Amino acid sequence: MVSGKAVVALALAGSAATSADAKVVQLKQSTWDAEVASSGKGVFVKFFAPWCGHCKALAPTWDKLGEAFGAEPSVTIADVDCTEEDSLCGKFGVGGYPTLKYFTPETGSEGKDYQGGRDEASLTKFVKENVMAKCSVKDQSDCTDKEKGFITKMQGKAKDEQEKELERLVKIAKGKMAADKKAWVSKRKSLVEQMLGKKPAEPEELDDLDDTDSDSDL
Repeated sequence: MVSGKAVVALALAGSAATSADAKVVQLKQSTWDAEVASSGKGVFVKFFAPWCGHCKALAPTWDKLGEAFGAEPSVTIADVDCTEEDSLCGKFGVGGYPTLKYFTPETGSEGKDYQGGRDEASLTKFVKENVMAKCSVKDQSDCTDKEKGFITKMQGKAKDEQEKELERLVKIAKGKMAADKKAWVSKRKSLVEQMLGKKPAEPEELDDLDDTDSDSDL
């Protein structure tokens, strides 16, 4: 068994779809960037194999976790089926099943291992304390002054201006930059998406965007 940390991503068999019942996102290599790396969210990921007994035992609890955070805009609970996504699992050093990892702007693209309890209470507490964004548009009690300033600035703009800012941030997020700047870009992207009620951009949308834009407000 390997444990692991997110923007919290779980990849379940093959496509970036969400279970209507459990709200657990199914990830694959082609959707990883949009759903995890560039999403600006905290992603809690379960890497599993369908034949694994421990995975089968954890599945009902994981589904409940997905249901509990399904409406939380800053969190994604996800699955990756390692029998379908061998290269993706290999990339993150998955050596046993299930492996749990979480990905957030603070952890960077490598993510971190989750090594806590696997009961519903322990997983829920962990998501609230480590994966869920401390700052949200609706509840700014845990926002920094910098985050509050950005929210106020963007709320004062028309919807089309917010859309343009989101497009700009999506392009910037694709580039290389220091970890702290990457985290700030991801946080702003997430906040604007919350204002617009949007999901992260799909991979083809990211590919269509020009990479030459630069951010003068990092």
